[in-house]
Amino acid sequence: MRNKNVTQKKKTTTSETSHNKVKRSTITFVISLIVIIIGCMQFFGIFRTYLNNEKQLHTLEAQQSSLESQKTQLDQQINKWSDKDYIIAQAREQLGFTFPDETYVELQDIPANEQAQNPDNTIPTKLTTTPWYKQLLSDIHNLGKIN
Repeated sequence: MRNKNVTQKKKTTTSETSHNKVKRSTITFVISLIVIIIGCMQFFGIFRTYLNNEKQLHTLEAQQSSLESQKTQLDQQINKWSDKDYIIAQAREQLGFTFPDETYVELQDIPANEQAQNPDNTIPTKLTTTPWYKQLLSDIHNLGKIN
């Protein structure tokens, strides 16, 4: 009888230990799964941050190249304005400046009513009857007169 009790105890202990092993392995599996899930979340968070940084880097590189080309254009303009001849030409064209010993003469376009009569933009026949230099002298002479 004693043998029977011992064998029954052994059976119950072995079944309890196998049951404990199953519980432990289940707990270990669940904990491992939680750790893997947290690790994946961390990895994908870092990966998303990396992709955002890459996108921002490409945007900033494009902006940098645009600003560099704009800088070279501005440097070229600065270099133009450091040339005395360019400054004189711009003052004459944009502001109509002249030197003290010069006379300012402005040639005007053909009036609109003459252009309507002459749509092919050729010189009107009344201007071709006199040589250009005589017409120029006449225009300079009549410059100060009011019609």
